[in-house]
Amino acid sequence: MSVFDIQSLLEPISDSQPSGIDQSGTSQYLQIIDAMKEDDPNLSRQDWEELKVADWGKVLSLSDTLLSTKTKDIQLVVWMIEAGIRKEGIAALNDGIQLLTQVIDTFWETLFPALEEPNDLYRRMNVINKFFAKFEEKANILSITQPSSTEYSQYTWGNYLECSYIDKMSETEKKEANQNGRPTAYLFNGAVQSTPTEFYTEFKELIELSVESAQNLENVLQSKVEPLRNDLDEQSDADFSFNQLYETLGLIQKWVARILSERGVGNVPDNAVESVTQDGTTILTRQAGTDINAITSREEAYNAIHRISDFLMRIEPHSPVPYLLKRAAKWGRMSAQELLEELYNNASDTKQLFKLLDIVTEEQQTSNTSASSGW
Repeated sequence: MSVFDIQSLLEPISDSQPSGIDQSGTSQYLQIIDAMKEDDPNLSRQDWEELKVADWGKVLSLSDTLLSTKTKDIQLVVWMIEAGIRKEGIAALNDGIQLLTQVIDTFWETLFPALEEPNDLYRRMNVINKFFAKFEEKANILSITQPSSTEYSQYTWGNYLECSYIDKMSETEKKEANQNGRPTAYLFNGAVQSTPTEFYTEFKELIELSVESAQNLENVLQSKVEPLRNDLDEQSDADFSFNQLYETLGLIQKWVARILSERGVGNVPDNAVESVTQDGTTILTRQAGTDINAITSREEAYNAIHRISDFLMRIEPHSPVPYLLKRAAKWGRMSAQELLEELYNNASDTKQLFKLLDIVTEEQQTSNTSASSGW
């Protein structure tokens, strides 16, 4: 059964205005934005401060109403997908990508954000890229356990990624984390064992369907944006990438395949490696460097650094490493000499660092050249 009523959402608003009227800025639109706001439960707060929780059911309902009766807007579709994932899980991702594909294919000429001239394309692509470029973060809320025993809770992909970190906490910190829905590897593994095989079989199929749907979306988008590329002031405004979606779904798919393999269904992933936590629980991780060939540009490489730092910041918020990675990405366009000269105003310190890092300065090159020529 489909999560979204796709056929209903593809009905034109009217014959004269198939995409209706732009609703951004209306009260309903602003209500959706407000309903998505939520506080980070891991941040400290005073006892009397109420934790704001997003109302994803409201986001789903209002977006559906606007798309059905008022407008055809890429942003509303993307909000529906995110709300659907939080409410219905992986099934909403596949249906949502199909919905986005068909809305783009059917209403491209009149769709919002409006495309009054080619250079307006960036407004549409920003909405799409913002969702898919941050998919690793969005995937963290996907439920990947559905335990039949009340002894265990329903846990997410994000819970899985951080459970080995929680195992390193003190007993008091572990207890507090567990109470906040953040399990140790032992609890997580128990929830997995209590989850029916049928759940993982369907999950794996839905991942495969989601990848196929994303590939179809890529083809449709390509057919729409390429004719506009040569008319753009910035041709990069037509660029888009689903690499993070494919990488993240690929990793989850391998994890699910391993669970099924242990139960006698399917094969063990070729590039999966095991890690053993402190309590002896085995968890699956991706072999280092598996997706390095997916990086095809300098910008994608720095985006990967940002994603790594975001992940480390979530699981090790007190560590300086993620902050250093972010700073490193920011400095990425500087030469080593320029960077060190900026960091160290003291000339003697700078020279000592250059020597330590085996960096030859222009001054040293000139000196060496003069020495070799006999001057």
